[in-house]
Amino acid sequence: MTAQHTQGRANVVFSEISRMHGSAAVSIGDQPVSSWMPAADARRLAACWNACSSAETYDLEQYGQFWTNGFVMNAALASERDAALKSLTAARALLQEAADTLGAHITGTGDNYDGTNIIPRILAFLKGGA
Repeated sequence: MTAQHTQGRANVVFSEISRMHGSAAVSIGDQPVSSWMPAADARRLAACWNACSSAETYDLEQYGQFWTNGFVMNAALASERDAALKSLTAARALLQEAADTLGAHITGTGDNYDGTNIIPRILAFLKGGA
């Protein structure tokens, strides 16, 4: 089990001197979480922290975020995509079975064609059943 990470929004912190040198730090609430760094890096670090605030650390470590056609897909979207792909694969298999059954019936190569079995299964699948 891993320790809980610090909760809250990350903020970019400047001091009078750091502004003159183009540097900044990152804090979460009043707790500093970085040393001084280039301001652009501090802004990016804070933006990434805030963008991932609702993600589980484990998911970020395992799946991270990746680019798909210019779209950032996080682990939750990847999970939804995987579920949709699984459903489409099942639909394809069921429709292929229906086509094979019908094709066997039409060509006379099928044994005891029973369309009463496949049609209700297709309808149940389309209604959200198995």
